Amino acid sequence: MFCFKKKKTSFSSTTKDGRSITIELPLIPRKTSKVGLELIKHFEDFRSDAYMCPAGVWTIGYGHTKGVKKGQKISKSKGEVFLKSDILWAENAVKKMVSVKLNQMQFDALVSLVFNIGVGAFKSSTLLSIINKGEYIPVASEFERWVYSDGRVLKGLVRRRRAERNVWNGVVPEEIIDVLKKEEIG
Repeated sequence: MFCFKKKKTSFSSTTKDGRSITIELPLIPRKTSKVGLELIKHFEDFRSDAYMCPAGVWTIGYGHTKGVKKGQKISKSKGEVFLKSDILWAENAVKKMVSVKLNQMQFDALVSLVFNIGVGAFKSSTLLSIINKGEYIPVASEFERWVYSDGRVLKGLVRRRRAERNVWNGVVPEEIIDVLKKEEIG
């Protein structure tokens, strides 16, 4: 449920076990929120050692690929630095390419998608074309088209796109709510 205030959107959600969480989000997004950041971190997962991802790209930290070489190692704090830098290019791509207004949850879902598929793929996507026509509802089903790597459906991408679709629709995934609740407590 969204309740509009002067400059913020308040989003409240209840988990299956009855826990509730309220998140204050800006009405006009400029940066990825905690929900978006945790969404990306959850699906990228931190890896301190460079590895070859399913798409054949050397990757480290939370999905960082620029300049990564075989045998490279980083700390978790360096991974956070890379992530914040990498999110900037994804945020800028969304702000530049999307010509209609987005709420914070929609912005977060798109930043997560762009972070994963890249700017070029996003720029030429049907998903972006639909958004820019102002057709918000059909966008949700477009996330599900981005589940392939080398022509194969990857279960991890299916889960990620489902979570991004849910965030687009204003639903915070359970695993993200759990992380946010832990931050609130501790």
